[in-house]
Amino acid sequence: MAFPIQQQVIDFHTKFGHPVRDVPQAITEGEAMQAYGFIEEELMELWEDGLFPSPSCGEPGCCMGEYEPNVIEIADALGDVVFTAYGMAVRHGIDLDRVLAAICESNMSKEANGMGKIKKGPDYFPPRIREALGL
Repeated sequence: MAFPIQQQVIDFHTKFGHPVRDVPQAITEGEAMQAYGFIEEELMELWEDGLFPSPSCGEPGCCMGEYEPNVIEIADALGDVVFTAYGMAVRHGIDLDRVLAAICESNMSKEANGMGKIKKGPDYFPPRIREALGL
C-alpha cells in the first residue's frame, strides 16, 4: 500500500503518462537515465538556487558562487529532490516508504562515537531492503 506522498507521486505519474509499476523490477536503461536526469536536475537547483546562487568567478561554467543559503529555495529544491526520487521508485515498482522505514530502523541500530560521527556498532544490522520490497 502506498502512503500519502508516494500516492501523490503515483497520481502525478498517471496524470502525465509516466510509468507506474506495482511490482519491484528493473527498468530500461533509457527510462532509468531519464529518471536519474530528473533527480540530477533537482540537485543542481538545490546547489544553484538554494546554496550558491551566483557564480563568484564570472567565468562561463564556473560552478562556485558565494555561499548565500536561501531557506525557501532550499526547501523547494529538497522537496523536488524527494519527489523525483519517489518518481524513480514508482517507475521501479518500489514502495519507497517501506524502504525508508527499513533504512530508518537500521540507522537506529547505529551508535554515536562521541564526536558527532554515527557509526555501525555491535548492535548494528543492515537495512532489510529485500523484506521491505516484499521479495
